[in-house]
Amino acid sequence: GPNDRGNRIERIGLKKRYLAFTIDHVIAWAGGFAIAFANQDWFIRHIASFVDKYVGASDMELLGGVLEIYGLLFGLITGVSIVHALFGIGEMIWGSSPGKYFLKMHIRSANGDNADWTALCLRSLIKNGSLYFGLLYLATGFAFWAWISNIDGLVVTVGVFWILDAKRQTLYDKIAETAVYSFSQTKSHVLEQSVASLVKQVTTPRGMEDKKRG
Repeated sequence: GPNDRGNRIERIGLKKRYLAFTIDHVIAWAGGFAIAFANQDWFIRHIASFVDKYVGASDMELLGGVLEIYGLLFGLITGVSIVHALFGIGEMIWGSSPGKYFLKMHIRSANGDNADWTALCLRSLIKNGSLYFGLLYLATGFAFWAWISNIDGLVVTVGVFWILDAKRQTLYDKIAETAVYSFSQTKSHVLEQSVASLVKQVTTPRGMEDKKRG
């Protein structure tokens, strides 16, 4: 059946997927630094406003240059989150992040066929929900989004270890019915399907084919 075919194609396991995650992380931190330094004045003002509101203007003067450090740290964390969120959107559209693409692997349906957009969106929303909701919290200040972000982050962190089972699917893969495959494996899978279809057409008697259509 379709699922058996998907299981025959070798899925990418923890080691290579973690390497892809590491590549994504390096790129995200580089992008985060760029965002933080390009907008450092805005981030520092944001932190200063927070301190003024919850601590008091007199203490702000005592903090001095520490505000700049906190502002840059806030900018860095925000920048890294934005870049990772963009990677998540990229996985919705193309089924691959920069790290996955560099290592020649992509997300497909559990049976090895192309994953539809709904499955890719569901997978990304679960996997990166903590980032999306965290950014919503930063933008709105609504504490509800912070709670949702924390819950999603905890579930995803625990769910990642499901990849250690024989099917090599994380929790969000299982929910979205997806898996990660190498380019070469899926190309072989498509070629195998094409050859099998051609062989079937050649070997099936024309009369039987007409009878099936009728």
